[in-house]
Amino acid sequence: MIVLLYLFTVTTRLAVWVLRRIGKNGTALPGLWVERYAPGLIGQFARRYSHTILITGTNGKTTTQHALGAILGESGYQVVHNASGSNMLRGIATTLMHAGPPHHKSVLLLEVEEGTMPRLTRHLQADVIVITNLFRDQLDAYGELHTTSRYIRTACERCPDATLLINGDDPLVVDLVRALPHRLVTYGIAPSYRTSMPYEGSVIESPKTVGARLIEIGADLSSVITCDDLIDGKGSECLIHFQPPGIYNVYNALAAYSVGRLFHLSHRAIINAIEQVRAPYGRGEKVEFLHDGKPLSFHIFLVKNPAGFGQVWQLIRQISDQNLIIGLNDQIADGRDVSWIWDIDLEKSLPGAPSIHSIHFTGHRSYDMATRFKYAEIRSSQTMIEPDITRCIDSCISNPTQSGQYTVLVTYTAMNHVRHVLSKYTSIRSYSSTSL
Repeated sequence: MIVLLYLFTVTTRLAVWVLRRIGKNGTALPGLWVERYAPGLIGQFARRYSHTILITGTNGKTTTQHALGAILGESGYQVVHNASGSNMLRGIATTLMHAGPPHHKSVLLLEVEEGTMPRLTRHLQADVIVITNLFRDQLDAYGELHTTSRYIRTACERCPDATLLINGDDPLVVDLVRALPHRLVTYGIAPSYRTSMPYEGSVIESPKTVGARLIEIGADLSSVITCDDLIDGKGSECLIHFQPPGIYNVYNALAAYSVGRLFHLSHRAIINAIEQVRAPYGRGEKVEFLHDGKPLSFHIFLVKNPAGFGQVWQLIRQISDQNLIIGLNDQIADGRDVSWIWDIDLEKSLPGAPSIHSIHFTGHRSYDMATRFKYAEIRSSQTMIEPDITRCIDSCISNPTQSGQYTVLVTYTAMNHVRHVLSKYTSIRSYSSTSL
């Protein structure tokens, strides 16, 4: 098996090199080969690492992974992770194929799409499994949430020695792990801050291992979190400053902090690292540049389900005179069924909300989203519909509003397309090679 591993790696890297020399991307090839012909190699690669951490759930995986990678990296660990968010089996296999040999203090840190969890855990064992939440996401792919829950529970059962770190505020997640014998660590926030979180089921209040007692949202939408930490059994207080915006990102900060503590890192080391974390691409990421001497800003938020859209909507409606770009696609990565947009609670923020200056609807299903906004009676001074994302973004750049500031709410492939267009004007990396 070791010889096969070596030959497969060399052959694949040679094939990728050839493809890139002739102008192809080649990034998906290693994972495609492994997934199709030799999935057992995933376990061979994974066993080389000292620790394996899996992060799953419908929302928050990428930001949690991003923050935790920074914490572990600053503490001297070699971290290998699927940083681009490619979280299905072939993307994970590609990550493992491209990684160099690990050293003695190495961590395999993977965000994993929920339906991929049982397939992945056939091949590797996790030391820690983080479960962020269970919201309605791509129901056309998985059916109801109990199906998604079953996928994750099966994966946990296949990793009997793993510590389960869960969002203890989400009733569906709590119910998922209730009968499992694993070591359980919970995180959550005080009830007064949970009013906008669309959890399903009845919340049962219980002490959290790591709990946010006080949350202050700044003018820049970052958070200062006062939390109680009971991981070592003694109890202590810490103060976390987290740049990615919104209450929903407080949960991601607590998850990353908790894993750091499970690795016996000091409060100070974790807090110093987490304060330097910026929003990963498309998760509250701000892209700023000059065009024809005018400063432009695109604040990008991935919105892929009613819960995520609703949370971002509540956050951005605090800011007056917004210029919005809302992109809705229906490719496989987004979910073919876009009826979920009618479950977004757009009307909730209407009373007293600041005015909207302009809204640009774009993407394959831009007319569907424009119709949803019409029925929610959300109006703006200017409303445009341009299904072609390239033309929409180019138009906003060539003929910017007076402020030059845009807030962008987009589904997954639309986000990649927007970043691809912006990469022509600034130095951000485009991840859109397979998504346009």
